[in-house]
Amino acid sequence: MLEKVNHEIEKNRIDVELYGMKEKVTSIFYSVIMLDITQRQLNLMAKELDKRIMEIESGVQSGYILESSLQALKAEKLKLMQNIDAINPQKQSFLASIKSITGLNLEDSTKLLLPEMPDLNDLSCARPDFINFGYQNDALNASTRLISKKRFPTIAGFAQAG
Repeated sequence: MLEKVNHEIEKNRIDVELYGMKEKVTSIFYSVIMLDITQRQLNLMAKELDKRIMEIESGVQSGYILESSLQALKAEKLKLMQNIDAINPQKQSFLASIKSITGLNLEDSTKLLLPEMPDLNDLSCARPDFINFGYQNDALNASTRLISKKRFPTIAGFAQAG
């Protein structure tokens, strides 16, 4: 009985490790998606800043806006461009992590899509590590029964007729 429970624990330990790997890949996957969304937002902000810079430049040329206002906007645009440039190395790092875990070769141009939302009624909380606790409890109970049986005295009898 104890060997069977220990075998189940070992099988479940593999499931626990697989579940952990899936969590890592999922976390990295959503990080890549967040970087894509951030990059799109920053690009939109850059377009807006370009429009504002053009407006301010015409105001500076007309003489009713100070040059320092234009320089402040250009500095803001420069910071924004640095943030946009920092996204690609982060994305490459995350994609390399996914490749090292899964073996999938993902390019920088690969478009990751959000999965469809699962039906919340079908979700269960039966995580492999929780199931493993149950198996470990069974193993403890089996070993306790085995130890308690060893403590009981045994009576042996010998009889000879003749």
